[in-house]
Amino acid sequence: MREARWKEDIAFLATELPRLHPGAFARMPRETWEVAARALADEVPRLQDHEVVVGLRRLVASLSDEQTAVQWPVAVPSGPPPALAPGKLAPVVTPTGDGLAGFGRYPITLRCFGDGVFATGTTAHGAVALRGRLLAIGEVPIDEAVARATTLVSGSGESAALEQLPLLLTTPQVLAALGLAEGLTAATYLFTRPPPEPDDGPPPGAADEGGAEPEPDGAEGPPPEPEEEPDATVELALAAMRPGNRYDWKCVDAPPTAPRADRPCWFTVLPEDRAVLVQCSGPEDSDALAASMAASAAAGDASALEGVRTDRAATDSTQLADAAASTMDGSVRSALAALDGMPGARLVVDLRRDRSAATRLQPLIEGLRTRPAIRRDRLVVLCGRGTRAAGVQDAWSLQREFGARTVGEPTAGRLDGGRETADLQLPWSRLRVSYPTDGAAPPSDARSLMPDVVVAESSADWFAGRDAALAAALSAP
Repeated sequence: MREARWKEDIAFLATELPRLHPGAFARMPRETWEVAARALADEVPRLQDHEVVVGLRRLVASLSDEQTAVQWPVAVPSGPPPALAPGKLAPVVTPTGDGLAGFGRYPITLRCFGDGVFATGTTAHGAVALRGRLLAIGEVPIDEAVARATTLVSGSGESAALEQLPLLLTTPQVLAALGLAEGLTAATYLFTRPPPEPDDGPPPGAADEGGAEPEPDGAEGPPPEPEEEPDATVELALAAMRPGNRYDWKCVDAPPTAPRADRPCWFTVLPEDRAVLVQCSGPEDSDALAASMAASAAAGDASALEGVRTDRAATDSTQLADAAASTMDGSVRSALAALDGMPGARLVVDLRRDRSAATRLQPLIEGLRTRPAIRRDRLVVLCGRGTRAAGVQDAWSLQREFGARTVGEPTAGRLDGGRETADLQLPWSRLRVSYPTDGAAPPSDARSLMPDVVVAESSADWFAGRDAALAAALSAP
């Protein structure tokens, strides 16, 4: 019965997704898709449920479309929500099908940089690895682990992988299916031992706590104890997170100017740099936006709803999406007013975490049309691995219409990406597969938006709290 139903789901996906997707075979032949679907169906008798789900994810990822992906069921939150206090997690959500267990999470957050994959958040148990570079998962070196996980990345190009790999490499079912862990309950990560934190001890020559002065040079004293050389690596054995538990997270804060998902739009005046920074950030759909804004509001982060009169207890996605739009309008008006009061100032529009399904920049575009002085060198757009869907289109529109300079990483989304999406639900497992609904079939050579000034994220900048892309935008001639 189970095998037959999985095969029905695979057959349904193989026929319905190409029928609904406007450009399903823009980058691969239909025959290749059909052969891969049949191969997965033939493997079902030898696979566990989570392995079938990962196989479906790989099959859909082969279309190389950033807006088309299998959304597996979730049993625990994806990590420590940045707006919540330590020890508190967002509400647990467990949307599952007929007996299909939700996918879990190991209590660690990773981030990909140009110099490797690093731990940016752990629980107290794993704090020794915080800021460490990932060397291996289980017995598999990190380069091979990344190569295996990249087959599950929706979209194509390095930026899509940079964005999605951290979650893939911390999901128990994925690690097990890829041969990176033996089961679904535990995994071992090997990190370089991070450098010690700066020590703010007393300056040389200062008295110790007992008031004694240090011995003068040349004075005899007991020979120093030889220091034991610490191991160069840290092996971290982690158990999968359990739904309903609370975890004491220890995280490396992102640079203060990095965009946040729980604030749809806000602005900052940078008087020393003679610039105004407008940041637009948001999930791909209103439900996700509602969840992030509700979590921030519940944690007492009023800035997430700055300028919007909204009941914190309200979690209706439509209401919060409307609140996001109101925040956008108010932020843009305030930002443009601040810019008008700073003749010659530069406007920086940060879209590095804008993966919205539909544009929210229309108020800004209309304001720029009445301000012809804000063009070219006075208008900079930040983009990167988190720029998808409407975010890519908005960056390109600002570049095309106003001559904006783009700075950052190549976008994860392509210039041809659709904006509106829908979900195809498989009949038995109830798995959802997202796909674009608008736009003509894209050309096979459609590309990501390549910034005029490429600034790759480095671990040194991130851990030092430096926003290298913003610095480049502000220092450009």
